Amino acid sequence: LSRISAWLSVFYGRVTGGGLNYQTMPEVYYIFRIMVIITGIITIYVCFLIGNYFRKHLGAIAAVLVSVFPPNILLAKQVTGDVTVLFFLSLTVLFSLRYMEERRSRFLVLMAMGAAMATLEKWHGAVGIGYIGFVILFNSKHIKELFLKGMTAVLSYAAWIFILCPNLVFHFKSA
Repeated sequence: LSRISAWLSVFYGRVTGGGLNYQTMPEVYYIFRIMVIITGIITIYVCFLIGNYFRKHLGAIAAVLVSVFPPNILLAKQVTGDVTVLFFLSLTVLFSLRYMEERRSRFLVLMAMGAAMATLEKWHGAVGIGYIGFVILFNSKHIKELFLKGMTAVLSYAAWIFILCPNLVFHFKSA
């Protein structure tokens, strides 16, 4: 989402003739702030879906708990990647529930996408790939399946990092 916010800021700067300087264009701050707000609201809905996945009406309880959790409220007031990391890791959990139910590789790839996007927001989002590893470990019936699904997850994670942020690969030192 920080990349989307950056693209919106560049677009806004070109349309208005401004640059990407916070001193001359404070609107950039508000673009990032709006993206954090939107992500925070969608996270509540994703947690609702996760809760309902386990039991009917549990989603409402989960959504309320996420929406009133004090650290979440404090972080949502700032322009920080923590809110978007929670969003992407919540998506990873939601896709993992679907993966455990259907055992389809597409949900494995979507889990890897969520973990990669969380990692790109802030480094601690990389915990998502460890979570995926546990999901694969506990849902594999034999070593061959464990290896194949594990490789699919790791390669998908790396591919998503490259697709979403190629400059991280090509210009590692400056990125």
